[in-house]
Amino acid sequence: MARVVCNFYTSTEITEVKKCVTSLFEDRLSDSLYLTERRSSTSRPAHEAELDDVLGAIDLLGAKDMLKSVAFAAVNLTRLPYGPEETNFCAIADRQFELSASLSQLIPPRWMR
Repeated sequence: MARVVCNFYTSTEITEVKKCVTSLFEDRLSDSLYLTERRSSTSRPAHEAELDDVLGAIDLLGAKDMLKSVAFAAVNLTRLPYGPEETNFCAIADRQFELSASLSQLIPPRWMR
């Protein structure tokens, strides 16, 4: 998931999300490492480390049941990977079923591994 997010969002957007999450929950994250300012290194860019911080902070806050007052939503609908004409829920469910069937042909059940 992190790779998909890193490729979808710009480094600036990831940095802004980290600032938003850490400012909203600074008191709850004060004893964690997620507030650390990240810099690029030879091994990876800063926004990748910041994304790890965001995901870790959300996991931590979720585990502590602190996200009840937060709602996540797509603000710019033009960036979604499908258009309004593709929001037919039956079509989405059908596509999901086809994908699951294809995957089950490619990946054997656990007991066969």
